[in-house]
Amino acid sequence: AIPEGLPVAITVALSAASSAMSKRNVIVRELSSIEGLGSCTMIASDKTGTLTQNKLSVTAFISPEKVYGENDFPTDDILSCSILCNEVIINEENGELAFVGDQVDIALARYAIGNNPKTLLEYETATLVNQLPYEPVNSCAVSVYQNYTSFIHYLKGSPEAVIAQCVMNEDEKDAAHNEVKSWASKGYRTIALAKKTNRKNEIEDREYTYLGFAAIIDPLRVGVEDAVKTAQNAGITIAMVTGDHPDTAYHIAKQLGIAIDKEEVINGKEIELWLERGGLPKEIAHKRVFARVSPEHKQRIVTAFQSLGHFIAVTGDGVNDAPALKYANIGIAMGKSGTDVARESSNLILADDSFHSIVNGIEEGRIAYDNIRKVVHLLISTGFAEIVLIILSMLFIVPIPLLPVQLLWLNLVTNGIQDVALGLEKGEPGVLERRPRDPKERIFNSAMISRVVTGGLYMGIVAFAVFYWMLSLGYSEETARNITLLLMVLFENVHVFNSRSEKFSIFMIDHRRNLLLLFSVLITQVVHIASLYIPFMQELLHLEPVSFKEWSILLLIALGLILVMEVEKKVAKR
Repeated sequence: AIPEGLPVAITVALSAASSAMSKRNVIVRELSSIEGLGSCTMIASDKTGTLTQNKLSVTAFISPEKVYGENDFPTDDILSCSILCNEVIINEENGELAFVGDQVDIALARYAIGNNPKTLLEYETATLVNQLPYEPVNSCAVSVYQNYTSFIHYLKGSPEAVIAQCVMNEDEKDAAHNEVKSWASKGYRTIALAKKTNRKNEIEDREYTYLGFAAIIDPLRVGVEDAVKTAQNAGITIAMVTGDHPDTAYHIAKQLGIAIDKEEVINGKEIELWLERGGLPKEIAHKRVFARVSPEHKQRIVTAFQSLGHFIAVTGDGVNDAPALKYANIGIAMGKSGTDVARESSNLILADDSFHSIVNGIEEGRIAYDNIRKVVHLLISTGFAEIVLIILSMLFIVPIPLLPVQLLWLNLVTNGIQDVALGLEKGEPGVLERRPRDPKERIFNSAMISRVVTGGLYMGIVAFAVFYWMLSLGYSEETARNITLLLMVLFENVHVFNSRSEKFSIFMIDHRRNLLLLFSVLITQVVHIASLYIPFMQELLHLEPVSFKEWSILLLIALGLILVMEVEKKVAKR
């Protein structure tokens, strides 16, 4: 009664799901993560590139004096800082400029060259003598260039970090912050610039002249609103985790329906205070937008929601995201913009960096889990029926109804193809319209136990009743076993169709959606009928031919299993 085909069928189900996911831009690195993604209750997603297109462009530059729009030409200092405090690589390909690097850097470089082509020459000839590359922990970058006997220091980063290092009085700082807040609340990403000139090339955090900030737009991905709504309808909580300004993040989150109130937004400083208070998970349970976060913050946010009972999937693309990806139940790395470290730390990789692909992966994960349950139900219930059959023969002190070789024939041959075909089932309607299952829920939950016991008892008791009745009529043990074995084969082939859905009636299922299953049932039935007439198989399995009348009666008895399982489904629904 051991379900020998179970490991094979489950592996096939997961492999089929992996293949289906790859066609929907989700690359699976660990098979177990497929089922895990299907039970996901929360997605902590980055904003740039996942929810947005990651195609940044500078809409305007806002200096303390004026706003430089499309028809205005910014000062040379602004353009020089934009292209020189920059880690972008610019090459010429087929007569056109090609930019390689971070999308913010590319946007600033395009802005500088677009307003004054001479800045490209400046980029190519300027002498870089010192540099502090951008790191989330610093929130800024510094580039130092030789200028005859002095050095020009260019500073770029978040407005909060840049303004803090500039020579400004409190009123000027407040005005600058208010201007940033105004543009961020409209959904713009804000990157501030500053410069200073002195005789030192050492990098120091002070005495910069504030130049202003670039207002950068990053359009939403096409269809991402629908993808977010689909995930929410599936009972999945969506949170945005980003390094952007809180107002920028809130504007995007509100557009997507991730957050509806500013009370759902928390920034890096507030996260620090939360951690100092002890980092109690319940204090951030209602937050849906986490802005200006550091890699450490991201990791702590993940563990906090896990302690609240969430099975959480986290997206990331950089080296600094690796800890959060490792701590998450499901780590999802970006395939296009992600680093090798992020990919190695992840369970899944998005080939197109799109949030929509995460939702696709969740759908396939749920389908895979459903198929595993279908396989388990079929194999365990038929195995349970065999146990019931043997136990009843012991209780009633009659000869054993099935020989060991006949039990092996049932499990390995007549039940060895259908389980694999069940593992390849297509998704049932409404897969993404139901709540995610409890991550702690076992495969053998109350619903599974009820179905296994109901089906197993019917098959075991009825098969024993047929065997016992034939013995009482004077049939030989060999003949009674032959009839009982045929009945069990018919039971298994009928029960395959009961296993196709836990909720939907067998009469509501389109059986043409899995032709392999129909073919497998037909083949196994033909193989067993052929074995009744082949001398070698007759001797091996102790079989003999069965009349069409006997076969028809046994089929009607087997079809009764459908009625029993339909009643069980209706009772379970109630």
